[in-house]
Amino acid sequence: MNRDTLYMGLAVTYHDPALALIGPDGEVLFAEATERYLQYKRALNAEPDNLYQLPEILQTLPFVPERVSVGVALNWRRRRPLYETTVAALGILRADGLLRPGLKELRSPLPNYKLHHMMACQRNAIAKAGLNAVRLLRECWPGVPARVVDFDHHSAHAASACFSSPFDDAACAVIDS
Repeated sequence: MNRDTLYMGLAVTYHDPALALIGPDGEVLFAEATERYLQYKRALNAEPDNLYQLPEILQTLPFVPERVSVGVALNWRRRRPLYETTVAALGILRADGLLRPGLKELRSPLPNYKLHHMMACQRNAIAKAGLNAVRLLRECWPGVPARVVDFDHHSAHAASACFSSPFDDAACAVIDS
C-alpha cells in the first residue's frame, strides 16, 4: 500500500513558535503563529500553542489515517555549533552561568547575557521539540508511522522564500540576526 506523507512543521525555538501542516501534494493545510493565540508578540519561550488544537485540526483533514505517514519537521538542527556546545559544557547557558562576570565580550549586537540567554532557551526548546506533537499523534492516529526530522534554520528561511516565489529560478541570501 502506498502511503502519502503529511508533513507537520514545528517552529519551536526561543521565539516565534508556529505549527504548519502540509499535505502530500505540498498544499498548506494549516499554518498559524502561536503569538496570534497568545496575543504575545514573538511568543518568547512559549510552546506552539496550536498543538493543543491538533486533534481537532487532524479530524478536518481530507486523509484516511491508514494511508498517511507523518513527518514532524523541526526548524533547528539538534546538533549545535561548536561555540554553543562549548559554552553549554562550561555551564554558561544555565541561569547561574548567565550571571558569571568576566566573560570576553562577543562580536554581536547583543550583550553576552542576552545572546547566551537566547542560546540557552533555544537549546531547551530543541531538546523537547516534537514531544507533545508525537504524543498527540499517537493519541489521534495510533497506528500511523511517524518520524521526526530536523532542518537547518537558515536553509528553512531560504526554502520558504524560494519555494513560495512565483519564479522558476531564484537566488536567495539569508541574513538572520
